[in-house]
Amino acid sequence: MTGSMQLIREFCNLFIIPEKVTRTRIFFPEANEVTFARKSVFGGASLKLDYLTKPSLFEDFGFVSKVKMADRVKPEDELFLVAYPYFNVNDYPPFFYPKLAALSSSLFPKMETLYYIHNFKGRNGGTLFRCYPGPWKVLRKVRNKYVCLHQQEVMPSLKEVALDILPSA
Repeated sequence: MTGSMQLIREFCNLFIIPEKVTRTRIFFPEANEVTFARKSVFGGASLKLDYLTKPSLFEDFGFVSKVKMADRVKPEDELFLVAYPYFNVNDYPPFFYPKLAALSSSLFPKMETLYYIHNFKGRNGGTLFRCYPGPWKVLRKVRNKYVCLHQQEVMPSLKEVALDILPSA
């Protein structure tokens, strides 16, 4: 987690212009990770740190009022970065994680992925990559160079890449 946070901080330092730093909100998967980020890698940063979920059985099952994502996003916010793009809400059963399931239909469809990297290990390994506004690419490293095996405009599912695209290339 610390290594990922360091990469995110480096990314922000390289790609976010100083005038936009105070109008940038970084979402981590959980509230605990925001606390850790503020105490470590993001200590003293002007970037706004926030979370997608705050695990709470009381809130999940309606015993206390929920804080809506729309209420945490402020009008002055311009840039949004979601940490850990490999964090796949679909890997969590909706019954046990209703807040995460709600995000997959409310917030996530409104976001455009700018940079995405997902590595696949094994004999047919490779990488699903995107640099906005370019297409989604499936790459394989051959002799210290990445070769594009497949590309398309919409994101393929991880299952499609692992079972269909990489084995056929």
